[in-house]
Amino acid sequence: MSGARRGPGRPRRHVEEEVEPEFDPGADMWVQLLQQQQAMHRQYQEQ
Repeated sequence: MSGARRGPGRPRRHVEEEVEPEFDPGADMWVQLLQQQQAMHRQYQEQ
């Protein structure tokens, strides 16, 4: 356990690599959600 804790560079690199590809779809979903909310808000105001 202490060995893995002694080398923070290794796990840190793994996390960064995993976050990069996961960020794109996540941001895309956020944009879609925001657009959906805006569209719903518009419809509600129009009524």
